[in-house]
Amino acid sequence: MKKILWFALGLGLLAAFIAIASNTWHTAAYFQAHGRDGVVVIGAKYNTSLWSKPLPLGKIHSYVAVLAPDHELILETDRDLPQNGEHFVKFLLRDTAVTARDYSVRPLVNTLRLKSAADGTPVRLADTNLFDRIVDKAMGPPAAGVYVRPRETAEAAPTRTAPSVPFVFAGAKDDTWELVWNNLGFGECLLAAFWLLAIKVVLLHAWAIPFDPNRPVGAERKDFVHPSLKKIEPDATPAASTKLSYVPKPADHDYIQVGKPSPTAPLETTAAQAPDGATKSIALPPGARDPLAPPPSRPYSTATTAPFPTDDNTGVSPSLRLSRKPKPPAPSP
Repeated sequence: MKKILWFALGLGLLAAFIAIASNTWHTAAYFQAHGRDGVVVIGAKYNTSLWSKPLPLGKIHSYVAVLAPDHELILETDRDLPQNGEHFVKFLLRDTAVTARDYSVRPLVNTLRLKSAADGTPVRLADTNLFDRIVDKAMGPPAAGVYVRPRETAEAAPTRTAPSVPFVFAGAKDDTWELVWNNLGFGECLLAAFWLLAIKVVLLHAWAIPFDPNRPVGAERKDFVHPSLKKIEPDATPAASTKLSYVPKPADHDYIQVGKPSPTAPLETTAAQAPDGATKSIALPPGARDPLAPPPSRPYSTATTAPFPTDDNTGVSPSLRLSRKPKPPAPSP
């Protein structure tokens, strides 16, 4: 249901945009068919500007202009036109202007009418007018007898209640597309861009919403398989770990064989063999006991404290006596 509502909202925005675009196209074609060509020369600009209605897409400026050859006009447009510039326009008469205003969805902000005495004369204020007024208010009134020229004030914009006719900027040979493009303002282009972006966002959101919210995500894919139909393969059996072989400790653990013995060499050798086959003797270090000598008749002691064994069989161990070190004689006075 949500998917249908979002699609309806997106299509509604798209239909409204197409309707406004079609109305703008047909309004431009109406100006092209019933408009009168003219050339206007832009004059002075009124200082007061008004925001467009109903949407504040731009400011409407008022100018004093001359319609060739010598008709003085009050021209209002949302463009900032330079003074003394010439522009080609297409304007409607009063009977056709009523039809165009009733048909057009967009407000026709470009208008012109004949200038009257009640419109006044535009006053061009200096660029420093605001700062000068702030300084005058901060300084206060001058001394008595000092003449101060009063600041110029901008006249209000000409009245908008006077009857006027709409116009568009267009040449005599411009087609409908050029007429539409030349009369689009920056605010209208920005609004159209945001409108199209909103349509895209809404339609993409509607496309992403599934019809059935309980359906698993990704069920629309061709390679989708329901979880109940998936075959779960068992985990692979881990490889067997390498067993450690037991190596018995050699009988004489004080001597460990390094390296792999040769299969042809004997495991144990008592003495090195000379090249001629004779037994080669190895000299013992001084003070070493001959391993082939018979064991002593009396066992020796490895104790490091008294009593110490004696050389004779008396059984009396020598005593250890300590004596003090003699003091050196005192020096003579």
